Amino acid sequence: MKGAEEKIENLYKLCRMGIFAKGGKFSGLAADSWDPKANSVRGLDQLIKHRELGEDSVVLELGSFAGVSSELFALRCEKVYCVDPWCMVFDDADSPEVAELYAKHPFPLPSYERQKWSEDRFDERCKLYDNIIKIKNFSFGAVDSIEDESIDLLYIDSNHDLEAVRKDILDFYPKIKMGGILAGHDYSWGGVRRCCIYLQDQLGQFKKYPDDSWSFPPKKRRQVQIPEGLKE
Repeated sequence: MKGAEEKIENLYKLCRMGIFAKGGKFSGLAADSWDPKANSVRGLDQLIKHRELGEDSVVLELGSFAGVSSELFALRCEKVYCVDPWCMVFDDADSPEVAELYAKHPFPLPSYERQKWSEDRFDERCKLYDNIIKIKNFSFGAVDSIEDESIDLLYIDSNHDLEAVRKDILDFYPKIKMGGILAGHDYSWGGVRRCCIYLQDQLGQFKKYPDDSWSFPPKKRRQVQIPEGLKE
């Protein structure tokens, strides 16, 4: 894509500024703390290059927030499906499935205003890219929107509760092509870490990146198993 490297460098700078930090430019609209390592797209870019993703790669991102990682994927890859519920977390709060899904969420959910802000930023940033497909839904509601063995990278960065991570992996692993990559963000969260460690016997040693991203070697098997009731 023309001008891609300049745009990617601007994304690096955006993250270094700490736009989501408490006391920063958008204070009170996102997280209350800022970790420049965990919130840096440079580590994610390392993952993309390490796993040899490129202009013919299709990405499925579960959890897009304000679209910074989505834009990086759009600049590096052919197509990006972005799944995020944004304000549906509140609009559908009375749904039993939603209530159960978020009952054990490991940190307080962002407020309605924060979710609205993040979706507005996503829309503003990603409207410039015709290779971004926005799917406003919970991950469990988007499963049927993606064909089996149609994506090169599954990047999971949504609900970090262990059972939610487990469900995302089991639901969407079949969507990855043979030779594709299972990956995600926030390895340091207990639910994410536990699932990664459990899957090593089936998928091989995963790799961690400076931004807390992780990825497994290219897919060689059609299914994985993660039992219910794992402990973090």
